[in-house]
Amino acid sequence: MAFVLAVPLLLSTSVKADALELDTNDFVFEQTPITTGQSSQDAFQTVLVDSQGRVWGGGNSNFDSKINPVLIRYNSDGSRDTSFGDGGVMNLLGFTGIVRNIVEYNEAYYMFGTFNPATDPSKNGVIVKVKDNGTVDTSFGTNGTFYLDGNISGTQVLNVSTSGIELMFTLWDQLPSSSNYGNYFTYANIALDGQTSNLTFLFSGDYNSKVSTWGDGLVFTGRTAHEVVVTDKAGAVVTTFGNNGTLAVEDSISASLNGSITGFEGTFEKGNNLYIILHIDCSTGTSLCYDTAILSVLATGEANTAFSGDGLYVIEGTDTFFSEFLLNDSKSWVALRSSNGLLQVSLDYPENTWIDPSIAPTGPTNGISLWNGTETSMDLIDDNTILVAGESGLDMVMHKVYLYDITFDWGTDDFNGDFTQDGESKTLTIINASPASLTIGDRVLKATSSGATGAELSIDDSQCIGIITATSSCVVTITFNPQNYELSSSSYELSFTTLHTSAEVAAATITTAFDHTLDTDHTSVYRFWNATTLSHFYTVDINEVNYLKANNPAWAYEGPVFTVVKYDSNAEACNLDGSDEVFRFYNTVYGVHFYTADSAEKDYIISTNPNWDYEGVAYCAYKEEATGTTPVYQFWSVARQAHFYTTDAAEKAYVESELGDIYNYEGIVYYVIAL
Repeated sequence: MAFVLAVPLLLSTSVKADALELDTNDFVFEQTPITTGQSSQDAFQTVLVDSQGRVWGGGNSNFDSKINPVLIRYNSDGSRDTSFGDGGVMNLLGFTGIVRNIVEYNEAYYMFGTFNPATDPSKNGVIVKVKDNGTVDTSFGTNGTFYLDGNISGTQVLNVSTSGIELMFTLWDQLPSSSNYGNYFTYANIALDGQTSNLTFLFSGDYNSKVSTWGDGLVFTGRTAHEVVVTDKAGAVVTTFGNNGTLAVEDSISASLNGSITGFEGTFEKGNNLYIILHIDCSTGTSLCYDTAILSVLATGEANTAFSGDGLYVIEGTDTFFSEFLLNDSKSWVALRSSNGLLQVSLDYPENTWIDPSIAPTGPTNGISLWNGTETSMDLIDDNTILVAGESGLDMVMHKVYLYDITFDWGTDDFNGDFTQDGESKTLTIINASPASLTIGDRVLKATSSGATGAELSIDDSQCIGIITATSSCVVTITFNPQNYELSSSSYELSFTTLHTSAEVAAATITTAFDHTLDTDHTSVYRFWNATTLSHFYTVDINEVNYLKANNPAWAYEGPVFTVVKYDSNAEACNLDGSDEVFRFYNTVYGVHFYTADSAEKDYIISTNPNWDYEGVAYCAYKEEATGTTPVYQFWSVARQAHFYTTDAAEKAYVESELGDIYNYEGIVYYVIAL
């Protein structure tokens, strides 16, 4: 007896595909200016999702023919929160400048900005404590405001705790007891009531305003000197980093760059390592070119070779500028801006790969293109969803972007091996784990094959048409060669690709290869259950299977249950020697079927019982146990006037113990091949 060996698939049980999706149903904010002034100069500079899920957008707008600081709050669905300020808007008329940061701490909200009152232009570093209703909390500082005197820029909030408000800023001013002016990096710790402060003037130098924390210290990146300096919060240089506290970046990596460093975009900490964002000018002649590069270093300043092999990752030839980053424990969201102003958001999972090098101004392969603009700020809604805020065409704009999460699940039994029978079916479950519904086109799947191009595949995706709601799923059934098409190949590759209406979302594709070796001697037996007649039906005819599934909802399809030997109706013989015919009858009174391998029983029923219509040979089986076979157990129900057949020993035991009052066990009737 010959059996077909199934070739295992190179496909895991569940395959996950991720892409980024723009939520166009809500969270599309401020696409027209909120200004009532002479010109529109509106931009979000910062965004905060608070502990209640509300969205705070801070920036600037033109209310009185000047650049005014403004704060707008939205509900979690994207609508204006009219309980806040004036219809959801808090503007500081009489002030000129920009809201740079918003921080929530212990149900209190602090607004940081570089703006000043018209009565005192020297006070341009400001902290305002804001009440939940959008008014100033006058118990903080002086009438709700704390001022940092001098020409302040680059305010960066480091931390807010019971110890106070820690921030860094650049001061262009004269130091105490000095006649010299210059850029002075300043660390400030301000009491939560805004009444006292401690300012530490760290050092002066030609550095940009990008300052970040690294462990318990501070990191400064140089503009023209292209240096990174690490200090503690008292200004003392950490001598174990680099060369006595200073890392000359360009000298260390210039040989790896196709171009020259023109500026630093800042630093951030992840996994105890430091990441330095570089802007590279790769222009040649009249051809302009700008790259973004990311350098990762260890606490000693040495390259972190676990990142991109040598510690340096360059996004080459894409004409992009680093704009903003947002980190959590498992993901990094990175905003890039191309030279034409197009803002893109990309996502990385592992620390050592970063963003896809194939990113392009027309849209990243693992990201999403948003709008033409400059300013950018991001904040997390949850682990898979962010808000991106900024400016587009001098208007405020904010969008919600979430990780579009699809899982393809073959189940525990399907696709463990290959299709071995014409008409054999497999099911694929598509799970939409996204926080929003997935709108799809006419079909959620398209299947292509590298083998024969004919009727080798039938795909029933009726449950996957239209909309797959959030956190739900649909099922697709793939049937191999349902019309007994004469196949020209025995090796195939199937690709299943989700179709999406949004052009920004990359298609999520899974591909699996299998060998189809058609077994001409065996076939599967498929089982149906009828809740009306309380009986089962067994057939090897795939056309019969498809007809019942499509046209008779009374019959519930339960799938293949065992394998039998094929019967050649032309030769009127079983395909394999040693096997015997199994005959099928239909009871016209009760609507049930009966199967027997006993030719004498067949002849007796035909001659004595007109209620049983003889339907011919169903398939072939073995009357005696043979190598590789399993018994078929037969039960009889007087109440239902129906037989039940199974090869499953556990199912047999269950029927005997739990349904013994309905079914009487009649023994083994023949032997077949288990699936």
